Amino acid sequence: MHIVLVEPAIPQNTGSIARTCAATKTPLHL
Repeated sequence: MHIVLVEPAIPQNTGSIARTCAATKTPLHL
């Protein structure tokens, strides 16, 4: 599974999602 954020508007949400992806070893594409 890959997580893709298209035009992330809220930096705090992006940070939370990035930490979750790091913990679960899921690729994150910004």
